[in-house]
This record gives sequence, C-alpha cells and structure tokens, in this order.
Amino acid sequence: MIRKATTKDAKTIIEIIESVHIKNIKNIDGGFLMSENLSESFYENMINNYDYCYVYELENKIVGFLMAYSSRFIDKTDELGSYLIDSYLNEEFIYIFQVAVNPSCQMNNIGTNLYLELFNNAKIKNFKAITSKNPLNKVSRLFHQKLGFKDAGVFKWKDGNESYVYGLKR
Repeated sequence: MIRKATTKDAKTIIEIIESVHIKNIKNIDGGFLMSENLSESFYENMINNYDYCYVYELENKIVGFLMAYSSRFIDKTDELGSYLIDSYLNEEFIYIFQVAVNPSCQMNNIGTNLYLELFNNAKIKNFKAITSKNPLNKVSRLFHQKLGFKDAGVFKWKDGNESYVYGLKR
C-alpha cells in the first residue's frame, strides 16, 4: 500500500537510506543514495513542506519511499538547485529528490509503483531526476531509463564528481 508520508515516518525513511547508502553496501552496483543530512528534522521538514512524499508499506512496515517536489521549492543557493533552475529557467518541473527500497524488498516493483503514484498525483507532468555518474549508480540509471526518463545533461559538482540529469514529460 502506498500512502502519503507523515513526520512519524522520518526515522524509518532514514533507516532505509542507511541500508542502501554507498558507505554501507558491498556491491555499489546495487544502487545507493548519498544524502549529506540524515537528521530526522530534515526529513520531517520535507514531509511537512514538499508536495510529493510517499511511503510504501508491506504488512504494516515501511519498505520504500519517494520524495519529490515542484521546482518552486528548489533552493537556488544550493549548487544543484542553482544548476537546475539555470538549466530549466522557464520550465516548471518536479524534482525527484530521493527514492529507495529496503534491500530485502527490491525487485518487487515497489520503486516503480512509487513513481506511478507520483505520476498519477503530480500537478505538473514534467519530471527531473539525478543519479551519480562517478561512481556510477548503474541500477538507478537503468531504472530511470526503464521508466522512460531520457538523459538531459551532466551536472558537475564543485568536488569534481558528476551526476546524470534525466528528464521525463508525461
């Protein structure tokens, strides 16, 4: 079952992030998130203020989540936010901030179903996502391509790492 996330879900969302974080997995081909801020208050704030925050429950346990928001919420002082706003100046879009599924539940269409929920509920039908290029997040790249996302560019971080930017219009 998919439902809107509540602030009570923040702790479990962080646990899922930690379970797929590059620092905690042996095979980086299995996908990963690279959040800098894993505080409950950060995720509670997102849940309270952003448009699209969902969790996927299986037997009353959260096993996946998706967090996205419209371009009007992008922080223009952030290096990625500045790039997205400058690159897509006159476009309204939804930015997929994070999506993750507990490793024990992956490959069961949970991520796909979370995206479908977003697509069905989104007021804007223009989507942007970003994944790591170096190191390559192969699973996420293939997943986004399977959903119909197309390469839209490469973003170079201040530290020299690069990320793929994807776009999808539905």
